[in-house]
Amino acid sequence: KRFTQDASGDFYVPLVDHTVAGVAMPNPKKAFIGKTLTETSPGGLRIIFAGAHFPITTIADSIETEDASVDALQAAKRSVAGILRKVLRDIGRKEGVDEQTIFFLQGDLNSRTILKGGRPYDILLELLEDRLLQRAIGYNLPGIPRGRWYEMVQHDDARSLPVTYKFTHDAVDRDSAESPSSLTIGAVVDKASEARLFRARAETAGEGHSPAAYKQCLADVGDDYRSEWGIAFKPKNFRPFRFPSSADRLLYWVADPLHSRLEWEFPRGGYQVNYKQGGSDHKPVSLEAILRIRPPPGSSSSATAPVDSEPYVAAARSREGTAMCAEMSEMLDAEVFRDSTGVGQYSLWGKAKAGWNWTPDHEATTCEVCARGFGIFLRRHHCRLCGNCVCGACSRDRQPLPQLNIAELCRICTKCMV
Repeated sequence: KRFTQDASGDFYVPLVDHTVAGVAMPNPKKAFIGKTLTETSPGGLRIIFAGAHFPITTIADSIETEDASVDALQAAKRSVAGILRKVLRDIGRKEGVDEQTIFFLQGDLNSRTILKGGRPYDILLELLEDRLLQRAIGYNLPGIPRGRWYEMVQHDDARSLPVTYKFTHDAVDRDSAESPSSLTIGAVVDKASEARLFRARAETAGEGHSPAAYKQCLADVGDDYRSEWGIAFKPKNFRPFRFPSSADRLLYWVADPLHSRLEWEFPRGGYQVNYKQGGSDHKPVSLEAILRIRPPPGSSSSATAPVDSEPYVAAARSREGTAMCAEMSEMLDAEVFRDSTGVGQYSLWGKAKAGWNWTPDHEATTCEVCARGFGIFLRRHHCRLCGNCVCGACSRDRQPLPQLNIAELCRICTKCMV
């Protein structure tokens, strides 16, 4: 009885995955959905819960570019920052955000591992530590108070993050003495560094970024360890953005005054990954957390101007800092609608010819709805809405797709019909 759901009900907001000539191409698989709970007492908390699946196209383009003048990590950070800015803007419009709001965002946020000079970096982790980008995300958004994004579980660097992607669809045995209870990005890179070839390359790679390093790293890990860990790796069709990553995360946005009152406790230490569950190239992640909120300061304290808890806040208020935030926020807005054409073999036209947004046949050994194995007597089909590879029994329905401007009847899987 302490909290009630807002009268607005559940919300669903699609995210842009492709743009052509500035026109957004919808992808119903990329969106965030959730609900808002409000404390019944006057001036009480508002807690927004949302599950999300972030777009991957521009992130993948950044990782796979062969242009040596492009900083892959910075480009990927801007892509994710642009998405977080759009999410914050849209949730402000739909649900409202004030200084008593905590906005939780969890799911496949498509953070990826970037290899530079043999060292791993996590896009989301690096973004959250980037003070300018953090300020730019919320800069000049109507009705949004000063605040920032945080990750619930703190990590010093990418090496300690658990790997949640990309796995084979089989369950992984974690009961053997040789198998670790949690696979980290650092463990993957360290195992590769034990190979003489990769170690020699790392020593001469400097701080540069090369798309070829991702494939070489997984090759150096070796078949035995990839099989033990359940890591998916097909050398012929490998793409750098499919390197083992911590894609599934939990963030929260909070206004600065409220953040100073939050106290977190994690009884199980942090993220728990269920490696034994199969059926997906992601592994499910759970997090047990206890949040305590200290009471607000007294009226005499609250009447004074809030004290900036971090140096970048004061810096952002200076004339130079404000100009930088304004320029960066405009870049992030443009990033969301960045043209997806002109990216070589991964262009939109190339994707359309190959079955845009479809799960490739060679990656689908089982139906992505019922999990029955494909074979001579069970053919592969694709849902025209979500792109999943499914069997005929799980895709009997035919519907037009007005959200994709398609009037004719198209094959739809049972999940999308529901």
